Amino acid sequence: MNIGENMSTTKKIILAPLLLVIFTIIFIVLNVGMNITGVDQIIQPVTFATTLTICFLFSYYRKYLMATSIVLLILLVFTYLLGILVVSDWVGSLGFGMLVIISFSYLPQFITRGYVEKF
Repeated sequence: MNIGENMSTTKKIILAPLLLVIFTIIFIVLNVGMNITGVDQIIQPVTFATTLTICFLFSYYRKYLMATSIVLLILLVFTYLLGILVVSDWVGSLGFGMLVIISFSYLPQFITRGYVEKF
């Protein structure tokens, strides 16, 4: 069971911006520390925070996020083959990070169904 399954829509609307801000701060600290030199360093943590917030509160959108992360990983291959390594690195880390976040959001369902032993 996810956090957002038993919540009303108004509670989700109030909780979503709060979680987004908290998760963004956490991902900024994890990604670049407190040494932010440009706006491009904030885009990836905001994307990760949005992905995590959607996975918690609006679990029915997870399959679309999964498709987005797979498209980003496919784009990684094409940009690498074209020799655009900076874009390839950025798109690949974004796609892989989203994939990890989404995969961990499915963990409670796997545990309740018995696919994964409880820790």
